[in-house]
Amino acid sequence: MRFLATILLFCAILVSFVHADTQPSTVVDILESDPRLSMFGEGLRLISELRTELRDETKSFTVFAPTTEAIRRAIAESPHILVEAMKGPCAMSILARILSTHILPAEILSTQIPEMSARVEQTLSTPIPEGRPRFGTLVGSEHLVISRDGTNIYVQPVGMTYPAARVVVPDIVVKNGVVDIISGVLMPTNLVKEIPEYCYRR
Repeated sequence: MRFLATILLFCAILVSFVHADTQPSTVVDILESDPRLSMFGEGLRLISELRTELRDETKSFTVFAPTTEAIRRAIAESPHILVEAMKGPCAMSILARILSTHILPAEILSTQIPEMSARVEQTLSTPIPEGRPRFGTLVGSEHLVISRDGTNIYVQPVGMTYPAARVVVPDIVVKNGVVDIISGVLMPTNLVKEIPEYCYRR
């Protein structure tokens, strides 16, 4: 009987070890394996330096990853000038900036997001009020406001006036951080204004 119990315990340990070994270990694994995030994951594959950084298990990240549906909607609604720039020689640097605006260099769980009153300022469709907590992204000049309204969590770049993206799936936790799936794309502030003229040459 003791022998059988030992065998069963060994099998349980082995199964748990194999299961743990197959779990996503970094935020990159989630971004490139979850079918809801296929376009975000494809974009990340094109930016090798950013992808390498996000695979670093000695660091921690929070990634607000828009669904493929949200990205397609954002492309359809993007200014023509941005669409043209994405066809030119600066496409990869623009893509890198957009992706990096979705990433914080620290792990922040949904339970750590502060409550915001006044129904999240009408879902943050107005300029961010002064005094709201700001979180720095991998783009040094870009910051996000992240707020909770009851069970709903919203995120938006500081300075933008379009409605905030809502977190639809929070806290996908891995070894080097957390991925939150969101309902919209977080466009960098003043991105279109800052694109150099030569970026439109093909």
